[in-house]
Amino acid sequence: MSNGGFKMKQKKRVKQKSSKLKMGARRAGRAGGAGVAGVADFICRNKVSILVISAILFVLSIFGNFATKINYDILVYLPEDIETIEGQNILTDQFGMGAYSIVLTENMTSRDILKLEEGFREIKGVSQVVSIYDAIGTTIPIEILPNEITSKMNQDDTDLMFVTFEESTSSLSTIDAIREMKKIASNTKISGMSAMVLDTMDLSNKEIAIYVVIAVILCFMVLELSLDSYFVPLLLLGNIGIAIIFNLGSNILFGEISYITKALVAVLQLGVTTDFSIFLYHSYEKERNMGKESMKPISNAIMETITAETAR
Repeated sequence: MSNGGFKMKQKKRVKQKSSKLKMGARRAGRAGGAGVAGVADFICRNKVSILVISAILFVLSIFGNFATKINYDILVYLPEDIETIEGQNILTDQFGMGAYSIVLTENMTSRDILKLEEGFREIKGVSQVVSIYDAIGTTIPIEILPNEITSKMNQDDTDLMFVTFEESTSSLSTIDAIREMKKIASNTKISGMSAMVLDTMDLSNKEIAIYVVIAVILCFMVLELSLDSYFVPLLLLGNIGIAIIFNLGSNILFGEISYITKALVAVLQLGVTTDFSIFLYHSYEKERNMGKESMKPISNAIMETITAETAR
């Protein structure tokens, strides 16, 4: 066979394969389009049933949201075989000292500090409380001790107190114990990872609402500028809000979520789904203005939205 004939045969084979691939792509596209159209028609035909099911799921999601535990301990996401986790497990299981805090007292007498220690020991979850006054009591002046010792435990009317806890850094028992310690000694400063976890918890719970309100206002402004109705943005935002509740409530299936997830999920979902809402509304308006009757405009709008968003 000549070289020219071989090349012609190869070109013919490539052309045949290319045509087969294009035909397969067209069939897949038609099948995918038929599937999307079927989903859109199903939604329109069963809108009442979907609304009832959504209402039930919405109520369940509210309960699920409140029942989902929020995890503030980032250490649980680390592998069990690293030294940090192994060390914490040994302290908790073998020594009953899962976490610790340093308490700073200011302008308190030795008698008051010892009394405060007793109050801390009575808190559930506290393992041990130690200060320099456990050794010298209230009768021996601290000034007679060597400076090498007192400089590490007492400076400028400030004393240190070492508190250990029975459970891990971010366990509920430890967090509750820190909260009770702050109530008993409001004029002291409590440091340590557990105290930081408690502050992070309080701060995130307080600021989540602020973030969500800002995101809702910005999304509302975008929708008002993008749509030709004053009421539709409220309707779309309400729909997105219900979807956010669904998302938060479904976390009950996992038992707990990170506080970072809880802080970001509402804002992210608002930002991601706003453009879907705009596209859906514009598609519906276009179909309705073409004079299509019954459920056809919304069915086509749903199909176009799904196709456009899945093609990204």
